[in-house]
Amino acid sequence: FNRKFVLGLRETEERFYLLVKESRKYRDASLNCRLRGGTLAMPKTSSLNSLLLDYISQAGLTGVYVGVQVQSKDLNGTSSYV
Repeated sequence: FNRKFVLGLRETEERFYLLVKESRKYRDASLNCRLRGGTLAMPKTSSLNSLLLDYISQAGLTGVYVGVQVQSKDLNGTSSYV
């Protein structure tokens, strides 16, 4: 990893979280994650959300991209995520 762009790496029991300080648009940030074999972080629990918030705060960042999952209803009433 290039230290010029990478702020740090945090490991949990299940995943690694990489903070990159290089400014990017959402699409580019997502592509960068995929090229490294990952995805944008998508916290699904309050404990993971807190962990990531602490990690981001400790790094001194004020804006970051994370993955988002929005539940919507199709015309036939079926729930789906985008």
